[in-house]
Amino acid sequence: EHIQLRKPPERNFSGPLLQRHKRNGDIQQA
Repeated sequence: EHIQLRKPPERNFSGPLLQRHKRNGDIQQA
């Protein structure tokens, strides 16, 4: 469980953090 929390896979990771990370990634790529 500790490992998952440390390195949560984007596929399984769900929540506002994921959306925020995705938005940041899109902005950086753009």
